[in-house]
Amino acid sequence: MTHGACPSYIEQLKMASLKLAKEYMNRIVNTLKSDPFANDEELLLQGVRFAFRIHQVTYFQLQSTLQWHLQ
Repeated sequence: MTHGACPSYIEQLKMASLKLAKEYMNRIVNTLKSDPFANDEELLLQGVRFAFRIHQVTYFQLQSTLQWHLQ
């Protein structure tokens, strides 16, 4: 991999992570709309946890790539 490829790799990783988080949150919203007996609080908490994990993965990937790029 060349140094010039790093920014596009990072951008692709961010976009894929955001797409995954959006799809997961849409799944939660659809579940809440369709199931009147769904545990709203638990589903929302799961969504927030998942979004935070996506953020962590993207952040650490960015850190690793930047460290590699600066070496």
